[in-house]
Amino acid sequence: MMLTRLLREHDKLRTIGADLAVLVSSSEPCDLDELVQKRCEMTRMVHQHLAYEERQLFRRLRNDPDPASRRAVDDCATGIEQLHVAYKAHVAMWTVKEIAARWPDFQKAVKMLIIGMRMKLDREERELFPLVAETTEVGPRWLPGTRNWAGDGIEIQSAIRRSSAVRDPAPSFIHTTSLKISRQTT
Repeated sequence: MMLTRLLREHDKLRTIGADLAVLVSSSEPCDLDELVQKRCEMTRMVHQHLAYEERQLFRRLRNDPDPASRRAVDDCATGIEQLHVAYKAHVAMWTVKEIAARWPDFQKAVKMLIIGMRMKLDREERELFPLVAETTEVGPRWLPGTRNWAGDGIEIQSAIRRSSAVRDPAPSFIHTTSLKISRQTT
């Protein structure tokens, strides 16, 4: 049951990655609103998956008596963290304004991230999944000291959405000397 869900989630991540690759494959920038939505969908799915994977797979393997299992999960977790850091930097760098200005560079950056994600998924399936039998879920509980992947996902989605506001800024409210508040766009 647990491995079945993890495999389904991996398939979903590969599908979203393929959709994103198609979306950014045109010679001209794609619909940027659609791109923001697809980036948020990817972020949401990745972080939901990481939270589940942490509770169900990584916790189990970190407690395995076999040092090879513990080493394998630690190696994969390090790779996940490196990819996560790269993704956060990617989101910070690639605002909608920057995407529109440097479309070919953005296309390459997205494709590199998708390749990195696929490699991570393949590695987990090859190195970690064989180490656990198809078992029932350990439990949905978050434990102190466990990474808050959901919180990270929410933070990244917010950054993606904020970057899209560059094209259509929200009005700002300023305080004038007459103590009147006026609405101006920036």
